[in-house]
Amino acid sequence: MFEVRNAEGKLVCRIDPPNLTVEIVMKGQKTVVVFVSDSNPIVINSKAI
Repeated sequence: MFEVRNAEGKLVCRIDPPNLTVEIVMKGQKTVVVFVSDSNPIVINSKAI
């Protein structure tokens, strides 16, 4: 996974190219977007640990 940061150096998301996922954590909520080649992306929302 590699981290994407904004101009202020704050973490925006983490990307995992081999698994085709993007993980976003904001205000205690975690969103994982999984890109599936044959269909629409899968979005999973949960509370961050």
